[in-house]
Amino acid sequence: MSSTTRESTRDAILEGALEVLQRGGLRDARMEDVAAAAGFSRQSVYYHFRSREELLSALLDRGLGDLVGEMQRAVASAPTEELVLVALRFFAANEVLCRLLVTELWGISGDPNEPREIVARLDAEVTGPMARRLEEEAAAGVITCDQPWITAQALLGQVTGVAFEPIVAGKTVDLELIEPVLRGFTRAVLGLPAESATSGAQSGDGRS
Repeated sequence: MSSTTRESTRDAILEGALEVLQRGGLRDARMEDVAAAAGFSRQSVYYHFRSREELLSALLDRGLGDLVGEMQRAVASAPTEELVLVALRFFAANEVLCRLLVTELWGISGDPNEPREIVARLDAEVTGPMARRLEEEAAAGVITCDQPWITAQALLGQVTGVAFEPIVAGKTVDLELIEPVLRGFTRAVLGLPAESATSGAQSGDGRS
């Protein structure tokens, strides 16, 4: 099997796993169901992923890669107060990733190293770039931020709080309700003036 074929097969299996997890919970996900959803035999799934845990870990890794890419693009171009909203929208659109993150960070997977690896990756590839952006804008006088790293952690922590709790509880993340509150909170933390109702609807056109 060529490397290209192997990679495309792995991707198809991961898509099948995502479909199975979207239909049900982590506890009910079986390799047989993943194989059926992906259109492969059970043996093919086990050829690429030796266990259910390895499959879920690969799915989590792919999801984290998508999150990192989304956040790094936002750090490069989005208005500062929009960064946390980008993370919020990503998690709201990727409920399976949220559930996997909660599972791993609570240590349910049984691998004591994986939660530490996830946190280290998020720190390096999400929190770090956001903190550097805050530091640059604070130095330029655009925002007020004495502790960029802690501020980035705190703002991203707000996202996980308002997104993960309803998702894990099987509820919908109400973006229309949450986004204005989170944007206002972020602007207050960064020393930006409060938005009027009309300017809030127009935000996202450029940097603050």
